[in-house]
Amino acid sequence: MGDQLPPPEEARDFPCWECDCSNAPVWRQLLRSLKDPAAINAGTKLLVDRGFELALGILRERPDAFRLPIALGALFDLVVNLHYIRATLADTDWVYCPGDGEDKASFYFIFVGTCPRHSVAGQIPALTEARHKPPSGRIGTITGDVYVYMLARIIESLGPEYRVFKTTQRDVDVLIYGQDLICLEEVKASPLVAYPLEIEAEAPLVVGEEEGAEPRIAKEHAITDVQLQFIDRVQLYLPQVPFRLPLGQLRAPIGPDDATLWQRVADALNEDNFLAIVAGWQRLYDAYVRTPVLEESEEAIEVRPAVPDPAIWLTFGCGKPRGWPARVPSIDDTKNRPGIDRTDDLKKGTYQVLKMGADFKDNCTKGIIRTALGGNFHAASHHAVYLEKLDLVKWTKEPNVTYEGDQARVPANLLFNLYDALLCFTQSFFRRDQPVLSRIASVERLERRMQGAE
Repeated sequence: MGDQLPPPEEARDFPCWECDCSNAPVWRQLLRSLKDPAAINAGTKLLVDRGFELALGILRERPDAFRLPIALGALFDLVVNLHYIRATLADTDWVYCPGDGEDKASFYFIFVGTCPRHSVAGQIPALTEARHKPPSGRIGTITGDVYVYMLARIIESLGPEYRVFKTTQRDVDVLIYGQDLICLEEVKASPLVAYPLEIEAEAPLVVGEEEGAEPRIAKEHAITDVQLQFIDRVQLYLPQVPFRLPLGQLRAPIGPDDATLWQRVADALNEDNFLAIVAGWQRLYDAYVRTPVLEESEEAIEVRPAVPDPAIWLTFGCGKPRGWPARVPSIDDTKNRPGIDRTDDLKKGTYQVLKMGADFKDNCTKGIIRTALGGNFHAASHHAVYLEKLDLVKWTKEPNVTYEGDQARVPANLLFNLYDALLCFTQSFFRRDQPVLSRIASVERLERRMQGAE
């Protein structure tokens, strides 16, 4: 790929295309790997655009209606939720819940291993064999695509002269640039929750026939099949509100280019429904940040305190409750915690931002390269242990250091932040010497602007 080639059309305004620094060959390769976030997936764009329209519009009229970081966390999970449904929907392995009291019997298509309706009431049956989840490699693609389009919408609102792209290069997930900034970002995104599908049963489930036994009405939870082609009353169910969003008829499998599901949800989203979804997610967020990270050994589980809110058992990474059956997998593995709030991702992510900095920063004659770690959800449980002491770390390379007696001197322009920002929807963090990034990528600043406070 020669230097004489013009820049790709979508990167025609990249500030360093004609630079002769040692980064130039890498820029040329990177810029030919760009993907426009708005063109990645039609369903994602449709629903994110509708969510932003509602969230920002509501805040302009009612500044105290909700926190924008919470609303964007909820929107991210809602969009990803539909991708999970598309990737896994089937007639098989639905959970039958017999209901109790005034609750009707229902069937649930679940993403964590317990009954959604009973778990929020503190009754937690083990149904781990019925949970559905895309393969881990597919999850990364889904969540990365949703994250980068939402980030692009934030930056479009605050700094429309800056551009955001996803890349297909292995070492850089997202590229943000303007004439005074090139930001290389590592992304670790995953949802807090994926809500189940619900079908209200028209009649109780009859079991026993396939075993040659006397048929009987199921009094307990059971795993069974449904026939989606004959059902037109599927709903997305938020049991912690409770709230139901009608989806009509769904048929499996849903094609990869079929945006009908997103269109139905976007059409159904009005202010009241959006506020209900945000309020429901706020409850899960509060439960998450109030529940300590606990060991998963059988001994630790038996002596752990009760959780502050049983709605925590709807969330990814929730682990096991006290009294959970021995040798049964967790409701959801604690390694599946949301966003960057996972120990493995924090370790990998901090290494990657250091590597991107070491590869590019001191080669830049303009001094405009920045690095960031980003995700939908900040390190709510792990920041103090894994990131707090790194927030203030700076680094340089040995050739940049001059020793004078017991003093080591480094030119200010060759002393770099470990990371310049943590770009998370639920909470941003910026080094104090990063006014450009904080101006264009802060969810908190966008919130203040919508509230008329800036």
